[in-house]
Amino acid sequence: MKTILLISGVPGVGKSYFGTWLEKEKNFLHLDVEKDGRLEKFTLNQDWLNCFKTSQAEAFVGRLQNLGRLVVLNWGFPTQFLYVVQAMKTAGVQIWWFDADYTIARNVFLKRGDVPVQAFDNQVANIMRDREQIESIFSPNILKTLQNDGNHLAPDKIYDHILMNTTS
Repeated sequence: MKTILLISGVPGVGKSYFGTWLEKEKNFLHLDVEKDGRLEKFTLNQDWLNCFKTSQAEAFVGRLQNLGRLVVLNWGFPTQFLYVVQAMKTAGVQIWWFDADYTIARNVFLKRGDVPVQAFDNQVANIMRDREQIESIFSPNILKTLQNDGNHLAPDKIYDHILMNTTS
C-alpha cells in the first residue's frame, strides 16, 4: 500500500468511518481535511492551501511523507477541485472513490443528521454533473462501499480490496 491514501466519494458512504478505522486498527494518521482541524495540528494547512493556488501537490505530499507514517486523507471535495485530486494523484497519492446509489446514500446521510440535506443534494448534483471526469481520474479505484441494503462494506473488506488493488 502506498504511504498516502486519499478517500473521497459520495456523502454518507463511510469515508470518515473508514479513515477512523484505519487510524485505530492499522496505525494510519487520519486527516479529515474538512472537519477536525488536524491539518493545523500538524502544521500542514499552508501546504494544503497551496495545492489550490498552484495546482501542485508535491510539497504537501512531501510534508505528509515526512510525518513518517501511513496517512489517510478523507476529503469529500467540491467537484470544482478535481484538479487538486489530480495533482495529488500525480504526486503519488493513491486515490479511491467510495461510491453508492445516491438514493441509498441520501437515506444514510439523513439518518446522520449532522449536516443539512441540501448540502448532500448539492454535492450529488455536482458529482452527477462531473461524473465522467471523476471516473477518469479515480479509475480503476472506484469501490461501492454502501450496499443496496443500506449497510456499509466492512472496513476490513475495504482495506483488503485496496491492498489487492494497489499499484506501485
